[in-house]
Amino acid sequence: MAVMVSFINPHRAATEQISVWCERQGGEFHLVRRESGGTLHTQRCADRAALVEATARLQTALTGAGWQPADMARTPMARHRATRAGQFHR
Repeated sequence: MAVMVSFINPHRAATEQISVWCERQGGEFHLVRRESGGTLHTQRCADRAALVEATARLQTALTGAGWQPADMARTPMARHRATRAGQFHR
C-alpha cells in the first residue's frame, strides 16, 4: 500500500501542491514527485535504505524551500478557528 504525502507552500496559491509517493517495481523502489503542473519526477532506489535516504533529502529540500506537509500546514489555522468557535476546551 502506497502512502502519498502532499506538500503546500503558504506563500503560493492554495491550489499549488506537490505530491510525493513511492512505488515498488520489481526489486527496486521509485520515489515519485508530481508537481502542481502535472510534471512527474522519478528517482530509482536500489533498496529500502536508499529510498529512506532519498526521501529524507527530498523532504529537506522541500521544507527548505518553504513547502510543508499539507496536514501540518493546515493544522494551526484549523486549531485557531476551532478554538475561536469554542469547539475545543480551553
